Amino acid sequence: RHPAYYFECLDYPATKRPMNSYFVQFENLPPGAEKPHHHPGAELLFVIQGRVAVRVGGDDHTLDAGDALYFDSSQPHSYRRLGNRRSSAVVVTAP
Repeated sequence: RHPAYYFECLDYPATKRPMNSYFVQFENLPPGAEKPHHHPGAELLFVIQGRVAVRVGGDDHTLDAGDALYFDSSQPHSYRRLGNRRSSAVVVTAP
């Protein structure tokens, strides 16, 4: 109903790519409203602007512009914007 983020693929239409990259804009949701997801492989998130809350497994992380987080994406994870400022990041996944 209210998405926690909007993804835009950065490497489309490249084929046979060993990783996938996205530009992401995060929305401000109440804690717990974001929907955890998981997928095989690893993920790297680099915050471009704003502040982002990332939950991986049961651990919460707060990232500011310039911060990065690398994690096992087979663990349930979710994201949401913190505060009222626009928040965006680059996310790279590798199967």
